[in-house]
This record gives sequence, C-alpha cells and structure tokens, in this order.
Amino acid sequence: MVGIRNSAKAIILHNQHSLAVKKQDNEGFYYLLPGGGQEHGENLHQALARECIEVINAELMDLSANTSSVAIGSYRR
Repeated sequence: MVGIRNSAKAIILHNQHSLAVKKQDNEGFYYLLPGGGQEHGENLHQALARECIEVINAELMDLSANTSSVAIGSYRR
C-alpha cells in the first residue's frame, strides 16, 4: 500500500508571467510548479519555504499561517 504525502507548491507570478521548473524524462520535457513534499514535523508553510530555497533558490518573505498568499523575496546566490 502506497501512503499519501502532502506537498506544497508555489504559484509565482511576475509581470504576467508564471515561474515553472522545466524537467525532462525519456518522454520529453514537462513543467512543474516549484515546491515539493512536506517533511515530518513541518507545516505546509514551512515546507513551501524550504522547497523554494532548495528548488529555485528564493526565500519567502511573509509566511503568516492566516493567509494562503506569501511574497517571494529576492533570489539568494
């Protein structure tokens, strides 16, 4: 039996463009929203913050648990 795992995904918009992660497998290219799986002990906001750093090297600025909207900070290099 396969368990269900929560994941957090970011919809990032800038100047009417959206950010997606481009991947490739043996069938060709495909696109994913930045994000990933929730780890044990994390809430979804924490998972999203960690995944944005790992996947797109960007920090989230506002992670209020009372909103589903967060702001993306400047990219860290």
